[in-house]
Amino acid sequence: MSEILLEKYLASQFKFGFELEAFLNNGWSDYGSTDYDGEDEENIRDYLNELISNEFGLPYKEIEIKGDASLNPSDDEDYPFEWATPTMTFTPQNLKRCITGLNRLINYRGIYTNYTCGFHVHLSFPDMSDTDIIWIISQLAIDDEMFNKLINFKGIDFIDEDYADSNFMDEIKESILSNNFKWLSSYFTTEKYRAFHIHQQGTLEWRGPRNFMNKRELQTIKDFFKLLHEFVLWISKATVAKSINEI
Repeated sequence: MSEILLEKYLASQFKFGFELEAFLNNGWSDYGSTDYDGEDEENIRDYLNELISNEFGLPYKEIEIKGDASLNPSDDEDYPFEWATPTMTFTPQNLKRCITGLNRLINYRGIYTNYTCGFHVHLSFPDMSDTDIIWIISQLAIDDEMFNKLINFKGIDFIDEDYADSNFMDEIKESILSNNFKWLSSYFTTEKYRAFHIHQQGTLEWRGPRNFMNKRELQTIKDFFKLLHEFVLWISKATVAKSINEI
């Protein structure tokens, strides 16, 4: 019972947020020319600010939209953008807010994603340190069941050699299982393009889930956030573990 109570307490203390990369259908044709630095783009951003504010129930002033020319839209008239959510408490209410908001955006509000779009989840808890994140990633590297859930979701491969590499996790696992800790610290860096890594803002960033919204299915979005919840509970247990591989 004490373990269950502790697990619930830790889950309630988690914070999360995500970065969404996507496209607005006919963004340029509806709101101006393809001038990335002019007034036309400001109009598009204002429209997206209001749209996201309404669909997610967030204050307008907390929505910040950035253009992202690195994304490849289906049509040149579609506007590529990135939105980083404010930090949210990991509660059922906020999970429902995200599920509902994302579903409405991609099914009713002329927004879509494709293979070039990222979806980066950030997780943290009070006083989280780099050492905590190293411990969590180490535990994840030797837990094949949880690791496999996080890199392959409903047949969707979350790993990308360029943007969300996971090969370093094999190296961490091998070092731990062979009790070879000499070079282990070299695998823990703030290098950006890793599936799991220490983000400079002090969070654990999970970069894997790039394409789960491409299906435009409400159930897929729900199932992803169920997986995220499972991951948070798994982290709860990992942080209180006193050993790794019986060491």
